[in-house]
Amino acid sequence: MKTLLLVSGLGDRPRDRDLERAGREPRLTLFNDRLGCDTINRAAVRSVPGIRGAFYRLLPVPAAQAVEAWVRRRDYDAVISWADDIALAHAAVKLVTFSRHPHVAMMTWLSKPKKALPFRLLHPGIDRLLLWSTVQREAALRLGASPRAVALLGRRADTTFWRPVNGPTDTVCSAGREMRDFPTLVEAMRDTGIPCHIATGVYPDGRLFETVKNLYRVGDLPANVTVGSMTREELRALYGRSRFVVVPLHPTDTDNGATTIEEAMAMGKAVLCTRTAGQVDLVREGETGIMVPPHDPAALRAAVVRLWENPAEAARMGANARALAEERHSLDRFVDDVEGIVREAVLEARAGRQRLRSG
Repeated sequence: MKTLLLVSGLGDRPRDRDLERAGREPRLTLFNDRLGCDTINRAAVRSVPGIRGAFYRLLPVPAAQAVEAWVRRRDYDAVISWADDIALAHAAVKLVTFSRHPHVAMMTWLSKPKKALPFRLLHPGIDRLLLWSTVQREAALRLGASPRAVALLGRRADTTFWRPVNGPTDTVCSAGREMRDFPTLVEAMRDTGIPCHIATGVYPDGRLFETVKNLYRVGDLPANVTVGSMTREELRALYGRSRFVVVPLHPTDTDNGATTIEEAMAMGKAVLCTRTAGQVDLVREGETGIMVPPHDPAALRAAVVRLWENPAEAARMGANARALAEERHSLDRFVDDVEGIVREAVLEARAGRQRLRSG
């Protein structure tokens, strides 16, 4: 199978296969290798020469990617889009050109108002829709998607890279950028004396999320709280030293925090997470972690102190979390699931074309 993968600007960063083989980076090339992906990212469309390239430079990047995928579609078994805006753009191109080439879309936040209406109109241009959240699956069905076309997948932590390590646990930690409520975490940690590092900072493409800016606006941090970006290797070591991982979130109906939660689970760590409308699929209350109300430093502090003072309870939840990560949220299972769904879409498209020829 050969596929064309459309990714956002965040997919521009090249992967170092040597570091992956050495166990110093997650095996993120596994997806591309198994699905035979060639990639169209921001750099690819901006470097197209000639008149077509000049035309692309007049378009928003997702639209340019969608058109370029349509131009190149016959060289591939399927097109896979991995971002909401790119998926909608390619669905539109497919519909206006009456293309029957299979399009598999991986999307995140369909319930967002500015995406809901376009999705309602354009979802017929998506042959298979892959989602991570039951909340977003329900939104897709409300917006007209066929239940048969929508698949709910576990996320994708590389359980080979993110794995339990032996050693003392002398801190707690948090990580991530989007929709994080770090000021509430800082207030919860104040006066506890429990060490906490918040691994966050500038995004790879240079953006600084407002939620991270809010952390830097807190002013004087308590002596037990430190902040700073980390490489994945450094973050793995931090998870390993942490008794548990805290994921403070602002209220949202999408599954923000999922990547950090899955990494922590794969490391065998209990997760202390804000209860939101969208984060419902990962943390199991009392089994793999604890959920707390949003914007409530007192409740968060009580949960932090509870797990800190009961390391056996934290370890029990962490062991359960690792087992669940291996069963449901591993990178290997994710790639298997996506590969099977793409093959199904390809075979269905071929059968449809054969029926047209026969007719």
